[in-house]
Amino acid sequence: MKKKWEEQTASSSQNLHFLFRFSRVVTVKMPSNCRGTVEILYFPLISLIVQILILDDESLDLFVAKKLLSLEFATEGFTTEEETMEWAKANDFDVVLIDYYLTPDLIATEVLSKLRSLKEKRFKAFVLSNFVEPDEVQRLKQSGFDDVIFKPLTLENFKALIAR
Repeated sequence: MKKKWEEQTASSSQNLHFLFRFSRVVTVKMPSNCRGTVEILYFPLISLIVQILILDDESLDLFVAKKLLSLEFATEGFTTEEETMEWAKANDFDVVLIDYYLTPDLIATEVLSKLRSLKEKRFKAFVLSNFVEPDEVQRLKQSGFDDVIFKPLTLENFKALIAR
């Protein structure tokens, strides 16, 4: 079906399909190493069907981001650069979210550089972070990121950023 859809559209900007969803409260069960649930209020908004790739070395942060974004988007997420690159070689994606500080030897700009050299198709790229200095935000944008998304991630902010 994806191939048929791509054949019917002339450009990636036309590759957006809009859906209406009904508002509801969604309860998300936490991973086995965490206790409890999280309730997310889901508003009726028009959604974009896009494939999102997420790289975050913190499994809990990755879990929450995937659960939240999967309410309206196709998502795939990984905790290592190797898994991310392996998946990216075999699949297309429209947006990538990369945690800013992955390991002492790996930061988001290095991963983005590898992804850009791997894919011919243009994609939007965002850094996920708890805190980034204003001058670092400018450096990240100069290195190819569209913007920085500060945690906690929300659907409303995410959709506003990808709509630009």
